[in-house]
Amino acid sequence: MIEYGLKYRLLKILASLAGKVGKGMGLTLQKPIFIVGTGRCGTSLLVRLLQSHKKIAVFPSEANELWHPKSYPYSEARLEIPPILMNPKVFTEISLNNWPNNHEDSIEKIFVGFHLLKGTSKAFVLKSAMIAFMIEPILRIFPGAKFIHIYRNGVSVVESLFKKEWPKYRSMLANEQDFRFCCAEYWSNCITEIDRVDESLSLKKRNALYELRYEDLCNEPRGHLDNLANFMGCEVEGFNFDLSRIKSTNYKVGDYTRDEKWFEIVEAMYPTMKRKGYDMALS
Repeated sequence: MIEYGLKYRLLKILASLAGKVGKGMGLTLQKPIFIVGTGRCGTSLLVRLLQSHKKIAVFPSEANELWHPKSYPYSEARLEIPPILMNPKVFTEISLNNWPNNHEDSIEKIFVGFHLLKGTSKAFVLKSAMIAFMIEPILRIFPGAKFIHIYRNGVSVVESLFKKEWPKYRSMLANEQDFRFCCAEYWSNCITEIDRVDESLSLKKRNALYELRYEDLCNEPRGHLDNLANFMGCEVEGFNFDLSRIKSTNYKVGDYTRDEKWFEIVEAMYPTMKRKGYDMALS
């Protein structure tokens, strides 16, 4: 991790220098693509698929230290701020309100420079689970930005978040079930916010937002990759990934329709689940 961290810091320095030169020449990111969604919803799988395309340049981290410079990682936050899982809207608002001066320019330089280093003929892609409430600010920095929203059955997301994050949150909440409710609310709020921005800015209507379900990607990866390539302006034949390796891991949550610990959680999430095409069974 130390070696990777050093390489990443050096890359950001090089990218920033290259971006300063590029911006001085009038270069911008015309159509950067940002993958949004909650954590544990399939974004990492999607990135691995996109990285297999020689004409797609994926930024090597989620860049959360750039999106949230004074509040990420949370253990080192310099602000009085709730954890993102407990209140993503307030977390994002406080983080944005405390961006350093000219921070938008710093972000733009690093991304423009990375694109120059990788070759401007490639599509620029970055994924982050911490920018669901930042679509409008991102569009102010990159007016031509496009977004891919991948989402997943809420119960699977909640259980995966619970297994990964509970040790960090156990001192903040009374019990495990309270944390599951917290994760369920986070899942619903992030999806609702992306839907709100889509409706407000007509993102899908102007081909600036592509949405897909994790389950559909697993069931029919070839068709979705073709659609994604068209959305991103890349050749559909360019992906080099063994699609037979793709399998949904939703089975890990078990039959939540028969497990009473899920009944109230599913009831709380159900309006959002129904809106996104989920019934009571994992598909």
